[in-house]
Amino acid sequence: MEGINWEKTKERLGALWENEIVDRCCIAIPMSQGPGDYEVITQMSSNWSEKEIIKGYIDTDFITQQARKKFSKTKYFGDALPCIFPNFGTAGYVQYIGSKPTYRADTIWLSKTLTEPDASQIVFDETIYMEHLKHVKELVDLAKNEYLITMPDNCGIIDGLAAIRGSDSLLFDFIEEPEFIERATRKLIEIQRKTIPGFFETIKKNNDGGSSHAWMHLWSPKRVVQVQCDFSVMISPDDYKRFVVPELEATAEWADYAVYHLDGQEQIRHLDYILSVDVIKMIQWTPVAGQPPASDFIPVFQKIQSAGKGLVLILQAWEVEKVITELSSKGLHMIVNDVHSEKEAMEILRLVEQKTHC
Repeated sequence: MEGINWEKTKERLGALWENEIVDRCCIAIPMSQGPGDYEVITQMSSNWSEKEIIKGYIDTDFITQQARKKFSKTKYFGDALPCIFPNFGTAGYVQYIGSKPTYRADTIWLSKTLTEPDASQIVFDETIYMEHLKHVKELVDLAKNEYLITMPDNCGIIDGLAAIRGSDSLLFDFIEEPEFIERATRKLIEIQRKTIPGFFETIKKNNDGGSSHAWMHLWSPKRVVQVQCDFSVMISPDDYKRFVVPELEATAEWADYAVYHLDGQEQIRHLDYILSVDVIKMIQWTPVAGQPPASDFIPVFQKIQSAGKGLVLILQAWEVEKVITELSSKGLHMIVNDVHSEKEAMEILRLVEQKTHC
C-alpha cells in the first residue's frame, strides 16, 4: 500500500487486540487533499444521480474506480488504512430472508418483511448471499493487494429484526411477544453462522491472511467482526441481558475478536453486560450528534479499560491530548477525521509518540 509502512502498521494493529503497545498507541489520521467522490469511507457524494448511487453499492468496477480516485486524493497518517468497504447495509444479511434494499447516498434502507410476529417466516435463501460473496470476490480481485477489502457490516441481530419487523412493532413485541423475539433471534444467529465465515475466507488473501474493518481503521491477523445493538437505546438492561447478550456471545463461534459499536451515551446503561462478553475485545465509541464530545466520557472509558477491553475512539483533533493523557495507551486506538494539513497531522503524531504511556 503506497505511502504506508504496512509492516509497522500491521504490528501495531495486531498488538492492539491484546492491549499491547509496539512503539506508541494506535492513531489513524486520514486526510483528504481535495474534494473527492467519496467524502469518507462509508459515504458517496450527494451530487450523484440515483443511477450512480446504486452503482456505488453494487457495481464493482465503478466502486473500484471511484475508490482509487479517493485514495489518490487522501494521505494516510499514522495507522490509517485505504479500504473498500463492501456495503450491504447494517444488518444487510436480512436480504438473505427477503428484505429489499433502497439505496441512498449515505445509507441503505432495508424493507420490512414480517407483518406478524411469526419466526417461521424467517427462511434463509442463499441466492443473495452468493451474489454478495461474488461481489466481494470481484472487489478482492480488482484490489491486487494495493489496498484492503474489509468485512461488511452484516451485524446486529436485534437491529436486523428491527429492520424486517419495523422498530415500532418490535417494541410492542418486547412486551407482548418476547418468545417470538427469542425464536427469531436464534434463527438470525444461525443465518450469521452460515454466512459470515464465507466473507472471512474471501477477503483474507487481500488482508495478509487476516481481516479488517473499514471506518474503524482496524486490521488483525485473525477473524474480526463488528457487533452492535443500536436498537438498545430503546430497551431496558434486563431486556438487553435476555435478548442481546446471547447474540453477542454467539459471535465467538465465527470470530476470534469482536469490536462493539457503542452508539453514544444512551447505551452506557448496558455497558456491564457488554463488558462481560469475552469475545468482545474492544469498544468503539461513536460521538452522536447533539451529545457531548467523546472526551467528556473519560470515566466511562477508564471503566472499559479497567475491564481489560480496548477502545476505538472517533475524536476531533483538539480532543487527542486530553484523551491520551487521561487514558492508558494500551489498547487505545484514536481516529481523527478533521485534520486538514500535513503539519497538523505530524504535530498530532508527535504528541501521541511523546505521551504514549501504560
